[in-house]
Amino acid sequence: MFLIYAGFKVQFGIFVLKNNNQKYQYLYINIISYEISTVLYHLGTESKMIWGKDKEEGICMKNIIGVAAVIMVVMAIVLIAFSSPASATLCNRTFNLTGGIINYTGGFASGGDPEDEDAKNILIVYNWASGEKSGGEEIKFYNLTKDASDRVYVEGPYTKSGNQYSGYDLERKLVPMGGEWEVEGKKTGGYFRVEDDYGNGGWLQVVKHEIKLELEGEKEKVQEKEIFNLTIKSNDRDKGVMKLTIEDNEGYSIMNETGMDIYKILIEYKNETEFSNFAVNPYQESVGGLSFTEDKKLVFNTSKLDMKEGKYKIILEDYATEAEKKVDIEVEKIYLKVECDEEVVKGEDIVIIIKSSFYEKEVNVTVGGIPEWEEKTLTLDEEGKKKVRISTESEDCGTYKVTVEVCGYIETKYVKIKKSGTSLEVPENATVGDIVHIEGTSDFGDFAVLLVDDIFKKEARISDDEFEWDWDTSGELDGYREIEVFILSEHATDTFFIGDHISEDWQRGEGVDASATIFLLLPEFSMTVSKNIAEGDDVVISGTVIGADHVYVIVMNHKGEVMFPPDGTVGVINARTTPVVDGKWEENVGELDCGRYTAIALYEGRDGITDAINDNGEWEAGDESKTLEQRVAILMDAITSAGSDDLFERADFSVHAPKVILKEPKTAVEIGDVITVKAETNIREGEKAFISLFQNTSSNNLKKTFALVENGSVNASINTSGLLPGIYTVAVDISGRASAEKEIILVEKKEEGGKVEEKSIPQNESVPEPEAVVEGNESVGEGGSEINESQEGEERKIPVNVWDLVIAVIVAIFVSFAAKRKRY
Repeated sequence: MFLIYAGFKVQFGIFVLKNNNQKYQYLYINIISYEISTVLYHLGTESKMIWGKDKEEGICMKNIIGVAAVIMVVMAIVLIAFSSPASATLCNRTFNLTGGIINYTGGFASGGDPEDEDAKNILIVYNWASGEKSGGEEIKFYNLTKDASDRVYVEGPYTKSGNQYSGYDLERKLVPMGGEWEVEGKKTGGYFRVEDDYGNGGWLQVVKHEIKLELEGEKEKVQEKEIFNLTIKSNDRDKGVMKLTIEDNEGYSIMNETGMDIYKILIEYKNETEFSNFAVNPYQESVGGLSFTEDKKLVFNTSKLDMKEGKYKIILEDYATEAEKKVDIEVEKIYLKVECDEEVVKGEDIVIIIKSSFYEKEVNVTVGGIPEWEEKTLTLDEEGKKKVRISTESEDCGTYKVTVEVCGYIETKYVKIKKSGTSLEVPENATVGDIVHIEGTSDFGDFAVLLVDDIFKKEARISDDEFEWDWDTSGELDGYREIEVFILSEHATDTFFIGDHISEDWQRGEGVDASATIFLLLPEFSMTVSKNIAEGDDVVISGTVIGADHVYVIVMNHKGEVMFPPDGTVGVINARTTPVVDGKWEENVGELDCGRYTAIALYEGRDGITDAINDNGEWEAGDESKTLEQRVAILMDAITSAGSDDLFERADFSVHAPKVILKEPKTAVEIGDVITVKAETNIREGEKAFISLFQNTSSNNLKKTFALVENGSVNASINTSGLLPGIYTVAVDISGRASAEKEIILVEKKEEGGKVEEKSIPQNESVPEPEAVVEGNESVGEGGSEINESQEGEERKIPVNVWDLVIAVIVAIFVSFAAKRKRY
């Protein structure tokens, strides 16, 4: 059946609501393109399904519904005929952390399709997709007419003309009252119809959320400790919250100086492109290293963030849509390098090369003594470089200080303008006290005047264009020393004396012809003596020293008596020098009695003077009435007195009777293993040790070996292969001066494969014949045969229960046969 009024087709039906276990039936009607006869058929079926009536009651209900439907159709057509088409119904939307709220009122335009609505009334919602990652807003709906939330249906996706999108299923999603519609995964660019139970609603469109970021000045590089700004260049959403993360070049998030992780820090934005403040929920008052400018830019302070030299990625992700944008920034180490030749021949240019991380910054270049370069401002290029040339045609020979300053960073160099034809060769370093050989060449002049740190040291005659000087550095200060050469035609000694300070005016007037630097090292001093010495061995004290040709050694016993130098106990103690050869010295004190001793080795230092030895070459250690402690205190006070540069070492040692202590071997050793023998001794280095292994019941040595004493220990090994189990003795004897013994037990080696370990039997004990065991085994063997034969006999017999089974089977067959005959 068709009902057509004013060209419209209508649909109506019944829906059921439950409330407090009560059923309520509602009749609804919509203007559609379906035929009314089809709708009525469905209604009849629905009615029967809902109320569960029998066939007659279903037909009755269908008639009632039909009458009601006709009435409703007439009313709807009248309303449509006398009313104008409604305007668009989605009024506006809000933005929040996860999405926003769409406010709506009224119905659809007459056509009911997106193209029939005014574009400004089709609201936009956002989602985002990139690779495997996707996201989207969560949207709520609010009925302005009712001033409350209602449940709505969201249907789509549609094209702008209202047709279903090809390739996409048409979905109708129920959003409950106060619920959210997730935009994630919805067709980007598609239109979706929003409608509540009363036909109120409108159209919305899903748009991909796009964000564009820009570093201020389009920077790609910044320097350490520099501040830079980040701006949102464009943004589709009006306002919301961004999640900020800063990653290093390995993909790890960084921290700020207080240890806060810069990972998904929440930052609010508004008016599409303005950063406003840190997100209130969750509350974040401030983040060290991040701030906002007055014009709503995001500020990064690399000095307060862990952004040292390297590459970083700044990531902003919208909280609601998960739209993400990244920008790369490289942080460069701040540096300033200045390169120039240390010496320049007069007439050639001084070339200064500046390399830095300061791009297009102003740089001040100053060359002291050259008026036009007292202070000159230049500009570095876009790579922070600059080359400067300074003519020396009209400049005097001498040393000039070059200073380069940019952005508070300063580098200093020294350039020497010299005459042609002069050279100077000096070693890079030496030790105070060494004789340093210096030589040079000059193709003009007769005398070479040599200054060390402006002090007149030597006038050397130039012969065959060469000169030389052996400089005794005894008493010189350590550190860098500058040597300058001035080539003259007349004697300088007529004006100056050795050791005079030469004024800068004279030096500037004559002009330095060549110069070099040398680093003087402080002398090194050491002493070595064994702490535990065997009686009868010589006491040998040795050591090293740099910058000296001799040292002094004194040795005293526990009573304070002087053991070395010889004859030093009574009266004066004459100091005796110990020579230094190739930086090494050694003194053999000889044999000493058992007891405690103290040795002191001394070098006077670069001044060649020590208060511990007087002008007569005697030790100032007090008389023989002094104890060891008193004499040591007197010497230490003299050596370490104010102004002293003496170098010394003190060592305490003891002399004992020769001894040897066995540390190894183990108590039990398996035959075939090696016995490790280790012993400690105070006998001198190189003495021969005799190591033997013998059995307690025999004095014959079964195994023997030799070793030398090295670093106070003896190490050897004995092979036990071929020996029998038993108790043995390991003995160590060192040159017949000291010996030690230790008992060990040799046992049989454990058998492999999980077999029971045999008990080790001492070699001399007899092993009893296990007769009882043998008899037992034989008895068991015989009994076993009898048992097996009995079992085999039983296996040949048929058990009783088997016969019972056979009889039962025969009876069953007989009964079955009798039953068949009776049936037929």
